[in-house]
Amino acid sequence: MFILSLRGKFGTRIAMLLHGLALVMTTVLFGSTAFCLQLTALLIFISGSTFILRYMNQNRECLEFNSLVNVQVAYPSSMKVEKATAYFQGAICAIFFIPLVIIRLLGISISDVPNGIIVVAFYFGVLACLGILQGVVRGST
Repeated sequence: MFILSLRGKFGTRIAMLLHGLALVMTTVLFGSTAFCLQLTALLIFISGSTFILRYMNQNRECLEFNSLVNVQVAYPSSMKVEKATAYFQGAICAIFFIPLVIIRLLGISISDVPNGIIVVAFYFGVLACLGILQGVVRGST
């Protein structure tokens, strides 16, 4: 969830690109019933986020964060912090992101729950998913 704490010109551009990908994926996922279109939007989100995060990691010195804690979330200095962050983000992703994606891809109606609650929960899941992708990309570069 470090995306919310990026500052400066470079950080704002990275954050806006990632939020734009998330917005497009959310709009297509919840606004369309075509399975192929939904799956394509999900794959574009994952691959686009991976490329943006890889670019961000290559230019790490240009990043500005609003606090030192958020730097530790994005780039942990110890294995203990990295494990705690990974467990936390994994739990949020497992609760808010994965079930909603599966429900939407299967076409199950969840009309009893207001859309505002679903979108906010999905947004937290997307942020956690971006954190997990950041850990994977950081580990591979």
